[in-house]
Amino acid sequence: MKKLILLTLFLMFAVSSLSAQVLMVEEFDYPAGDTLNDHGWYGHSQPNVNPVFIVNGSLSYPGYVSSDIGNKATLIGGSGSREDLTRVFEPDSVSNVYASFLAKIISASTTADYIFHFREHPVDAILRGRIHIQDDGSGLNFKVGLTKQSTSVIEFYPSVFPYGTTMLFVLKYNYVEGADNDFMQLWVNPTLPGSEPPADLTSVDAASDIIVNAVSLRQGSRVYEVDVDGIRVANSWYSLPLPVELTSFKGSVIGNSVNLNWSTVTETNNKGFEIERKSSQNNYQVVGFAEGSGSSSSPLHYSFTDSRVANGKYTYRLKQIDFDGSFSYSSEIELEVVAPITFGLSQNYPNPFNPSTIIDYSVSAKSQVSLIVYDLLGNQVAELVNDVKDAGNYSASFNASGLSSGVYFYKLSSAGQTITKKLTLMK
Repeated sequence: MKKLILLTLFLMFAVSSLSAQVLMVEEFDYPAGDTLNDHGWYGHSQPNVNPVFIVNGSLSYPGYVSSDIGNKATLIGGSGSREDLTRVFEPDSVSNVYASFLAKIISASTTADYIFHFREHPVDAILRGRIHIQDDGSGLNFKVGLTKQSTSVIEFYPSVFPYGTTMLFVLKYNYVEGADNDFMQLWVNPTLPGSEPPADLTSVDAASDIIVNAVSLRQGSRVYEVDVDGIRVANSWYSLPLPVELTSFKGSVIGNSVNLNWSTVTETNNKGFEIERKSSQNNYQVVGFAEGSGSSSSPLHYSFTDSRVANGKYTYRLKQIDFDGSFSYSSEIELEVVAPITFGLSQNYPNPFNPSTIIDYSVSAKSQVSLIVYDLLGNQVAELVNDVKDAGNYSASFNASGLSSGVYFYKLSSAGQTITKKLTLMK
């Protein structure tokens, strides 16, 4: 039966599964006081009885992309009816499934209870990959365990952990061809970034195999309290911790051009990078865009040149954007443009033009500056600049929509110096 389901889902999703995919992201970016039922989760056990609430604050883990976003949810176990919650995602049937999440264990019972697992929706009774917590008897530390299905034979992590520390769990459902031989793996606090390391725990009991298409948060009958945040589900280790791993971002200045270079080690769902620049007078502005490479597990290198930058100090940053619209910022770098300034006039661009063109010019000292356009008979047809300018590089725009096609001259004058060039209007 499992093979038939796999074949059917393969025909539905084969194209999308050829590359790494993020199947679900839950960062609890909702108002404190809301319940998870308000935001795409459904109660599969005792709905709306002791519900799971959003609370203020977020959790953080070094290198984890879903850190410090929005708020968090709190699971509270105990006697009496309590709500368990499920969130469904679109399954990827031809690859393993990973789920990662942040958790801060506030308290746990001396009897193990599980707080998180995969499941097959809508068959609510079938759940796999239970992550257990248990006080070690000291009241100061707790243990972490894993089972595929059973709650009696738990594989425990060899070390204990202190309460109140944010942890990263990565749970993996491993698909294996055959009857009831899929198995679970768990990583506790893996180092990020990096390739998939050996698992800390493995559970191989003979419970039936399923098609994973949901995750659940559980409030069990044992007394415990756990903050949860930053849940991510994907079909690749690289899709979980750091979709775009930026390893360097550097800049250099040549004349009045700023050259930026950066590299990535891995990329997942990367649409590209907006290049942003700010000065002491202006906030960040977008000055360019570099196309990303989608998904890649190989190092990639990018560059961008910001041309015709006036003298001064500037700060640059990258805004990395995913195809789903989510984004994150790089660190900032500061560069200073101190190109020597001489009196000069550049050829307009574009040329020929219709109907607008740009004219760059530079002034070597503070002075009265004029930039005037003439026709072939020497008649003034436009005054683009007539003002006192500090030493620096400038640009002027010329719109010739009211003029006829032909050759015109433009003249720059400053402190007794003049330069004249010609331009061509072609309608």
